[in-house]
Amino acid sequence: MFSPTPQEVAATPDVLPAGLAAVYAFYNLAETAGGGVVTATLSVDGKRTGAVRREDIRPDATRPGRGTVTIRAPRGKLAPGIYELELKTTRRRFRASFVAAANAPQILAQAAPAEAALALPQHGIALGVGPKGEPMRPTSRVGARVRVYYVVRYEGAEPGMAVCIRWWSGRTELRTARREVVLPSVSGWAHAWMQAADGLPRGTYEVTATTSGDVEPLARDRFTVE
Repeated sequence: MFSPTPQEVAATPDVLPAGLAAVYAFYNLAETAGGGVVTATLSVDGKRTGAVRREDIRPDATRPGRGTVTIRAPRGKLAPGIYELELKTTRRRFRASFVAAANAPQILAQAAPAEAALALPQHGIALGVGPKGEPMRPTSRVGARVRVYYVVRYEGAEPGMAVCIRWWSGRTELRTARREVVLPSVSGWAHAWMQAADGLPRGTYEVTATTSGDVEPLARDRFTVE
């Protein structure tokens, strides 16, 4: 669980406020009771920022398998984005994530529309995103090294809910490209992107958008890498 304060929480808040100096992660992993957490590593929007300092990993002396990791914000203030913490033990790796957003209290305070039912009436691949989040240069064919955006227009959202964007090559998901995108309002634009430094292999790819717990995607699109 992640908390904006050093006090343990029962559940991670849907959105943590950007601007925090630190976030506190509380773990309960029976496997760590023996050798403990060997290393902890933080990633922001899929990019590793480096290892957490050893002194910021504190096992609980009275409760074996439990402990706290202090995540100090890169550059002093927590920027909006998706944060993932990886804990490594002597045998396995454990990962958990949280979302930080600007104006988090206002997002959480927005009332959901009556009988809210999320819909994505417009979605597709683009090579850029406009100032309002709208797709720029929509396409179905891209180069191997370009940044590929998946842009959706959403309606009937509950502010603070998230849509999971997943990228596929055939039936294989490109797991490192998966993103949880927070919807800050009842309606608007949202996007995620993927880019491979060494280039994507040629072929047909697919991208889907689903909500938590759903099996069938709300949106599905295909594109070709040339």
